[in-house]
Amino acid sequence: MKKYILILIGILPLVMNGQTYFYMETVSIAPNPATESDEIVVTITGMKSDPCSYLLSSFVDINANVVNIEMNWWNESLDPPFPGCIAVLVPDTLEIIVPPQSAGTYTLSWSGAYYNNDNVTGDNSFLVLGGVVVPSFQKSVDMGCFPLTVQFTNTSQNATSFNWNFGDGESSTEENPTHTYNNGNAGTYTVTLVASNNTSTESTSQQITLGDAPQPELGDPQVLLTNTNTILDAGDGYEAYLWSTGETTQTITVYGSQLNLGTNEITVTVTDELGCEGTDVMTIFVEQPTSLREPFWASKIEVVNPVINFIQIINHTNNFDVVGDLFSLDGKNLLSFNLNMKNNRIHVSEFSSGLYLLRFRKGSDFYYKKIIVL
Repeated sequence: MKKYILILIGILPLVMNGQTYFYMETVSIAPNPATESDEIVVTITGMKSDPCSYLLSSFVDINANVVNIEMNWWNESLDPPFPGCIAVLVPDTLEIIVPPQSAGTYTLSWSGAYYNNDNVTGDNSFLVLGGVVVPSFQKSVDMGCFPLTVQFTNTSQNATSFNWNFGDGESSTEENPTHTYNNGNAGTYTVTLVASNNTSTESTSQQITLGDAPQPELGDPQVLLTNTNTILDAGDGYEAYLWSTGETTQTITVYGSQLNLGTNEITVTVTDELGCEGTDVMTIFVEQPTSLREPFWASKIEVVNPVINFIQIINHTNNFDVVGDLFSLDGKNLLSFNLNMKNNRIHVSEFSSGLYLLRFRKGSDFYYKKIIVL
């Protein structure tokens, strides 16, 4: 409930130029409490100077829930009217109308009067009741993935204060807050709005579903020859697929003949049921084959795998014209070497742990082998 400081005014002898025209004795306010559509009647009883005729003008100014009433008295028997003609005091009643006000507590304050706090009785404030609160709100999204920013629009009726609970331990008292859901547990979050005025408090709730961004897995990089192909699978359970090739299926077939020689990247973006997106990239290294079969000497090259600090390669071909190349998975040639003895050690201690490709060449023939560096 919205509350305000009340100011109590005592006996108010209303004066002009040192002469008293009205002594206030009681003040009543009706209706009190009032509704937001009511005019408020302030009734003042007291003693008025008589028999002279006076004109009363009043000015009502409302500021910060204080009703300021300025009262001016003029002797109509003079031309021009001027204060005067005090005779005797007789009982009198005055009424001042305050227009309808919004919900809150209002205090009366007077101007043009001396103050004595002993003899005035009755009301000095009034309460305007708000209508029945009808809480409601709209949200910019119903679901999404972390991090998710949501704009809340308050459409409540007759409410003056608000308290939001976003379901993740965070809250706000703003009328139309914006809230970001950072990384948390996937699931449903309940958003509750409590709306209040000085008459009632009501609440309403809605739900937001949040999840983590999907993470498709295309697997390790591959080597293709121009006369071979491979099938890439983004995984099942997604609502939509979009490959960099333009295809929109879960799996696609990639042909070496349709790629560039060297390094190629195939990207897939998947969308889940929450509308969240995730991406993965497959690196494919394409070479031009010289024959349709693996060279006969390939089985005579022995590689100790996995590798620690150096690659141990045993050459059983009985000749030493085999050349080796070490590639990173993105197709970069890291080093080249000759197998110029039966037992060969190729130092790789400067390289980080991971998967690499070895290529062996003899004349116009070649083949690849994957190794793991620990």
